[in-house]
Amino acid sequence: ANSYVTLLANTIRDTSQLGNLEVNETLSVVASRVVDDSTPPQLRSFDMDFDSGNEAVLTLYFSETVLPLSLNTSGISIHGSDTRTTLAEQHRLTGGSAVAHNLTTLLVTLTLADTNRVKQLTTAATMASDTFINLLNSTIQDARLNWAAPIPFFADRFPLASLSVSQYATDSIRPILESWSLDMNTGTVALSFSETVRASSINITRFSINSDVNNSVAMLPLVSARPVTPDGPVVQLQLSASDQNNLKVNDALAVSTNTSYLVWSSDAAADMSTLRNILVTRPAGNGLRTENFTEDSTAPELNNFELDLNTGVATFSFSEVVRSNTFNLSRVVLHSSATGSSSMHRLTFGNWSLADSTVITVWLSEDDLNVVKKDRQIAVDVRSTHVEIDALLVDDMNSNPVRAIPSSEAMPVKRYTPDRV
Repeated sequence: ANSYVTLLANTIRDTSQLGNLEVNETLSVVASRVVDDSTPPQLRSFDMDFDSGNEAVLTLYFSETVLPLSLNTSGISIHGSDTRTTLAEQHRLTGGSAVAHNLTTLLVTLTLADTNRVKQLTTAATMASDTFINLLNSTIQDARLNWAAPIPFFADRFPLASLSVSQYATDSIRPILESWSLDMNTGTVALSFSETVRASSINITRFSINSDVNNSVAMLPLVSARPVTPDGPVVQLQLSASDQNNLKVNDALAVSTNTSYLVWSSDAAADMSTLRNILVTRPAGNGLRTENFTEDSTAPELNNFELDLNTGVATFSFSEVVRSNTFNLSRVVLHSSATGSSSMHRLTFGNWSLADSTVITVWLSEDDLNVVKKDRQIAVDVRSTHVEIDALLVDDMNSNPVRAIPSSEAMPVKRYTPDRV
């Protein structure tokens, strides 16, 4: 037996107003029967706070004392409706920490991952009217180890409905761009924020890539990019071909970690809050160095070529910027067919454009032009004009050699102009 009762004198009076004698600890009376607490605690209400820091805080109000250490956060779901909902409208917590505010009130700090995942929801937990909670069985215990009563997820199947939030604190904290990565191989930029950011809010024209922290050597304002990942704390952007080539053409910019710094204005992005909190700025002179840099290791490719026998000009268009001073015209062979099995001529000499670019314009030598024109099988028309190149034709700006086109797969001319002179 472990249940006894003591009474102070005059605690109880009889009908004659005579008080009881004192029953002290020595004279304490043992309970003849003990009925243990078997009533499950009830979650009476809850608050949600997105404005206390990077991690959201849930305040849970119970009907009786609960044990913080017994909390199983995976039993808590936040969602957007008090009726049957879809998985896209809810998130079950994966972790977090709990402390007692008082005996019946629990403060649950969500993990950063859970906070960001809840912020990604577009129809749940965006405001008070779409914030509801559910509890599974075995979520938390009272002092007598009774599990709290569950709040079922589907209100149409169980007597208890989801519980709506009592107090909701909207996120008013501006997001911070904490780090970024640049992959020159794929032409992608990954932006890592302090919280979930709306991918569609990212305005790439508010970003510039600089060669140094002080923007004293080279810089490129970005023009065009599209997000290739959804809303989240990390958003990946695919740079336009133009921006990629403008970066590659500058030998002082974005060639290593130490030549890749990012600056941006405040309206470069916004978070998921209904307040649309804008990004904390990073002005010129205080650039953020890339955390991860991947150099370009992709071989450039010849996209197409054109031949104008009237002007003696051949035009070679590549998939990326190539270095003009590595161009070697003798690695070009003209063929009369795509299989390279008939007439051919290897070019020998000419002049070409000196600017590093995606296009190399070649002015063919008179000797090469005369050979081609004399041969009545090569470059007579579109169908008889094909080109073979090898890897020594040209390099890109990172010294990657061009992808060869063998004679057995000779590329047909894109545009052909016959000799009319």
